[in-house]
Amino acid sequence: MMNKTKMPLLICIIFLVIFLSFSSNQSANAQEDKEDTFYYFPIFNYHTDPYYAFGLDGGTVEGVVIDPNFSNTIYAGTWGNGIYKSIDGGETWIHKSDGLESAYIYEIAIDPDNSNNILVSAYEHGVNRSTDGGETWESTSGMPEGSVVYSIDYRPVVGETNIIYAAIREPTYTVSGVSYYPGGVYKSIDGGGNWVDITINNGIVDDYVYDLAIDPTNPDIIYTAMHRTGIYKTVNGGESWTAKNSGLVDLDVRSIEVDSIHGRVNAGLWDASGFTYSINGGNNWVSVSSTNNQNLYVYEVQVDPNHVNPNSVYLTTATGVYLCENPSASSQCQVIEHEGKFVFDLALDINGTTNGSGYTNNLYTGLQHNGLFKSTNAGISFEPKYEGLRANIINSIIVNPSDPNIQCLSSSGRGLFKSSDGGVSWSFLNYVLSSKFINEIAFRPAAYNVIYAGTQSDGLFISNDAGQNWFSGNGGLGRSAGEEIRSQDEGSEINAQYGDLYDWMDPVDLEDLLAPTQAMIGTRASSYYNINTIGFDPSLAQNMFIGTNGYGVLQSVDYGMTWLGTQLSSGNVLDSIVDSSATAPYLIGMVDSGVKVSINRNSWENKNSGLQSSADVTALEVVSGNVYLAGTEDGIYKTTDINGPWTFKGLDNMKVTDIQVNPSDSSIVWATATQGLYKSSDSGETWSFSPTDILNQNMLTIVPIPGSTSYYIGTSGGGIHTFTPTP
Repeated sequence: MMNKTKMPLLICIIFLVIFLSFSSNQSANAQEDKEDTFYYFPIFNYHTDPYYAFGLDGGTVEGVVIDPNFSNTIYAGTWGNGIYKSIDGGETWIHKSDGLESAYIYEIAIDPDNSNNILVSAYEHGVNRSTDGGETWESTSGMPEGSVVYSIDYRPVVGETNIIYAAIREPTYTVSGVSYYPGGVYKSIDGGGNWVDITINNGIVDDYVYDLAIDPTNPDIIYTAMHRTGIYKTVNGGESWTAKNSGLVDLDVRSIEVDSIHGRVNAGLWDASGFTYSINGGNNWVSVSSTNNQNLYVYEVQVDPNHVNPNSVYLTTATGVYLCENPSASSQCQVIEHEGKFVFDLALDINGTTNGSGYTNNLYTGLQHNGLFKSTNAGISFEPKYEGLRANIINSIIVNPSDPNIQCLSSSGRGLFKSSDGGVSWSFLNYVLSSKFINEIAFRPAAYNVIYAGTQSDGLFISNDAGQNWFSGNGGLGRSAGEEIRSQDEGSEINAQYGDLYDWMDPVDLEDLLAPTQAMIGTRASSYYNINTIGFDPSLAQNMFIGTNGYGVLQSVDYGMTWLGTQLSSGNVLDSIVDSSATAPYLIGMVDSGVKVSINRNSWENKNSGLQSSADVTALEVVSGNVYLAGTEDGIYKTTDINGPWTFKGLDNMKVTDIQVNPSDSSIVWATATQGLYKSSDSGETWSFSPTDILNQNMLTIVPIPGSTSYYIGTSGGGIHTFTPTP
């Protein structure tokens, strides 16, 4: 038995080793693209939070705000896992989402008079409110059902912060083929509990309102940034509004800010139109031509109030953070950080220190997919600060059946990660595998050191050493120069970078973004197919097939080293399964084409009797021999004979994303959907909602954990969770 008097010393040594190892690896992380190997130690990570997502830190941070009264207190709004709070300047984060109505957060605003009062925009649920510093949240009243709040602004007058304004988007609707984009400005006079529309019949058009700016020298002067109608201004607190669009080069305005120090109003434009400003209260606008020439999509504009000479403006854009010093029509703006990445927010610690030139030292950035970063030297360098903050999109999960501690997952926009300790720590596997958008990962049957990764625009990669090294499996997958792209979902850099971004930011953004660039993405040289699914012959693993976007199915007879076409040479394949007991063992689910089967991976036959016409089949599963389930964009279907009809079994109007049969009891089946988890106890005949403690109900995949009764569930922005069904 160990001498108890030596235990404290041993514990100290263990802690010291762990600390030094952690510090060393954190330093390495900062040098290797800030996205390397991350280590987490359970001894420091005990969580009682019911919404806790284990494993991989990072993801999309849509909003960052610093408590105006306590600089070390930071809140981060994620796109998929609610609110996180840090009380140590971003070093560690704690989930603070109890009572939130949505996992998707746009905006956070803190009452400057009382830091316990916080308002957030809960996607499609208006405003949620906390009166206890984020510990609990409650709904508020007065906003239209389904509304999205883009901006929340307290009246900047001491003692009057019970007056608050909010910019909103209401649900889009169509009448006689014409689309309408309603929205407005709402006002609360009771601290955010109740809201009233102040833009009805008073001069402002019915349009999405993306941002508000209140003049701190005269809080009755407010500006709006509109979706398609430019900028409006009120000088009487919202009683009447006037358009202020003279000189605007684009009427899709995303951000607006009053810089009272320099007598300017700054605005960020969408549609690659850059940054503009006015020196006369919005009567005329001056475009900073360099930002227009750089095709900047400006999401936010901010002035550093500590750096008053010259006038310095930060732009957060779809391609990084830019700094414009003393901007004019002909001045230059330079990217300072996160080049090529979408930056949603920049927060300046204006109550903290400044450098020798007067710039605010502490800056925080929130990024799409890539978490939250901090600069302590006025933007010269940024380091990742998202330990414990988990808002990743989890596309695919695999678990080694021979050792469940070995797991891999793909996270949209971040690439491929591996754990060898059951998800406690994760290693970044993209040293050779460069693609950050991976749709599907798979072990080779009975050879679990071999991993395949199907990407969104870079084809197929293969590893023979459990993910340490990768080589291309693209023999035969290259598209020739000038070859027509057959699917808008397939292949382009623009879709890979922005495809899962704009559709939730704004339902018309993706369409607007792609429209002017179709000539560019319509053809591409030396690119590879978008791979959605990977399948293997049940008896000969070297015989493989892949399902693509736009190009149907391809097959290989040499473990994926080279690929040949099949008779199904077009169409989008979303999922596949192999039923070793069936005469035709290969099944695929397609967009607009339902289910197809094959006996040889080459010729494919429709098996769509009973399915809705032009069904999009998003998920397939074998219940037992010749008994199948098909998940679609509109519910779930079952057949007990692949030659017979499919029968609708429920989940009406729901997109089914994955189906999983209980490995030990085929009567129990689970289905993930965009509205949560569902269970069948009768082999898919009937379905019921299965409550979980997962905040994000937009679930993408469910995978059984070998040797246990539990499952992993991957969500769209809420990370990965362990789910254990109750007996």
